[in-house]
Amino acid sequence: MQHQTVPLQKHQVSADNTSVGLQRTGSSEKRMSIEPRANRPTQSVSISSASHITGVEVHTLRYWEREFAQFLNPERTDGGQRRYRPEDIQVVFAIKRLLRDEMFSIAGARRTLLKLSEPAA
Repeated sequence: MQHQTVPLQKHQVSADNTSVGLQRTGSSEKRMSIEPRANRPTQSVSISSASHITGVEVHTLRYWEREFAQFLNPERTDGGQRRYRPEDIQVVFAIKRLLRDEMFSIAGARRTLLKLSEPAA
């Protein structure tokens, strides 16, 4: 199998007005930083941008919204489009870590998130 090399731009700006810096290291690339261009602390992004940021496919994000409704509930626009807030993105990263890195089942990840969200007694 032959690999193709694709040239990268130093900075790309996505539709949600986020600048993404990329760096090529040998034959791989890594994301260096994600910097919001506007100084809005509660900036929300579309589901496609959330997918790009987290590395989780759009259809998987929709599925996780149903399975983890207690923890992952992005806002909706008047037109019904999902808008992921920074806290939603963090929940996606937590779910991803539990399911893919720690190999939890959906039910096990749900129980773990429930334990983590309970206030310490």
